[in-house]
Amino acid sequence: MLFQATVTSQNTGILNAVTEPLEHANATSSTLPMDISLWHQRFCHHSNPNVQKLVKDELVVGLVITSDSAPDPICEPCLAGKMVSNPFPSSSRISSSPLELIHSDLHGPLPIQSPEGFRYWITFIDDCTKLKAVMFLKRKSDAFDAFKTFKAYAENQLNAKIKALQNDKAGEYMSAAFLKFTDDCGIIRRHST
Repeated sequence: MLFQATVTSQNTGILNAVTEPLEHANATSSTLPMDISLWHQRFCHHSNPNVQKLVKDELVVGLVITSDSAPDPICEPCLAGKMVSNPFPSSSRISSSPLELIHSDLHGPLPIQSPEGFRYWITFIDDCTKLKAVMFLKRKSDAFDAFKTFKAYAENQLNAKIKALQNDKAGEYMSAAFLKFTDDCGIIRRHST
C-alpha cells in the first residue's frame, strides 16, 4: 500500500492511500498446505464445491492451491455450527386421549395488518382429535391470553383437561405469567427441536 499522511491545523489526520494487490501474497501467509480445506476455513467455512469454483473460474486474485489432497469430509466448526444436519426423525406416536398433547405455533408478523389491526396468528392443534383452532393477534404478547381462551374452549368441548403443551420455546410462550399459569394448571411444557 502506498500512502501519504498529513495533519491539518485542526489536528485532523488525512490519509491519501492507494492499495496495490500483490499477486501471491495469500500463499505466503501460511505454513499449512495450500489446499481446499485451508481455503474452506479462510472463506468462513464456505462450501468446498464453491471454493473449488472460485479456483477454477479464477474469481479471487491470489487464491493458489498447491496441494491436491482431498478436503477433509468432517469439518468440526461446520458441524458445531449445524451448517450440516440430518433431518429429525418423524414420530409415529399419536396421543391416545383428547387434550393429552396440544401443539402450538405463532406466525407473523404479516407485512400488512388487517383492518382490525391483527399482525399475527396462533394455532392450537390437539394431537388426538386433531381439533384445530386459529386465533388472530395484534401483538405476540397476546399469545398467553389466546392460550387461556383456547384452554377454556377445548376443555369444555372435549370434557378433558390439557395435559401437555408443545411449542418452539419462543419468547411468547416463555413469559413468567405463561409459565406460572401452566404450572398452576399442571400442564407439562414440551419444546420442539
